[in-house]
Amino acid sequence: MGKKRKRPVKGDRAPDKSSQAGTASTGFENQSSQSSLARGHAEEHAHPVISLYYPQVVSLRQYLLRQIPLSSRSRRRRIVSVRDDQPPVGTSNDSRSGAQLAKLLDTTLVGILTETPPTCNEERRQELAAFTQSQSRSELASTDIGPPCAQAEIVDFVISSLFSHNRFSRQQPRHLLARGFRRASAPHVPGDSTIACSIPGLVAQFPNGNIQTLKQAPWTEVLGLLGSNGEEIMMRLLFDCGLFTAVDQQRGIYFQLSGRLNCKQQSIQAEMS
Repeated sequence: MGKKRKRPVKGDRAPDKSSQAGTASTGFENQSSQSSLARGHAEEHAHPVISLYYPQVVSLRQYLLRQIPLSSRSRRRRIVSVRDDQPPVGTSNDSRSGAQLAKLLDTTLVGILTETPPTCNEERRQELAAFTQSQSRSELASTDIGPPCAQAEIVDFVISSLFSHNRFSRQQPRHLLARGFRRASAPHVPGDSTIACSIPGLVAQFPNGNIQTLKQAPWTEVLGLLGSNGEEIMMRLLFDCGLFTAVDQQRGIYFQLSGRLNCKQQSIQAEMS
């Protein structure tokens, strides 16, 4: 007597192996995307010289991700999406500018001393609003590198604040962005020439190349990535941190672009171990 044939099961069929593989692959990609969005809170860099002066050293991309809440997924995704071969998500930049921005985010090191208290952030926001709305600022037609923009105003505000917070001291603020400036009320030195300055109360004695760099692309594009509180993040970056751009990343040679002067040398050189 032959064996009975089993009837096919009606309704849903057993899942196909290829569909299972596809589901597993999609899940892995989602996990990878989520880990990329949260990666800024975990990774830190160690530099044999910079780490002597700053307890925390991270890349610029990691620093920006730390400043944006995990709930702001669109802004975090925009920062993560900046790559060499494509412009950031939600922008009209070409691939060339995207490559420059990606290089800046990944090769620039940020030295962090302390976290900025919320009360200080609020005070800075109010002072920035007053600075940008002042009558003397509204009369300015342009800066030394072109029409005023949000990034240029933030940089000028930081320089102005460095001097105003030290107005009772005759010494120059020990900050790289203050180089080349002096108070307009300071005694004039015979033979000391000055150039046009866009910051009220200050006189420019010579151009500061670091300031010009911060007012131009790709730094102006960094501000565009940050969204609603981008001005606050940029102020924290310039006031409270040290910025170091890579001269030779493989050898660990960096140039200090912004920050307080912790040593006499502006160019920090060291061999990476």
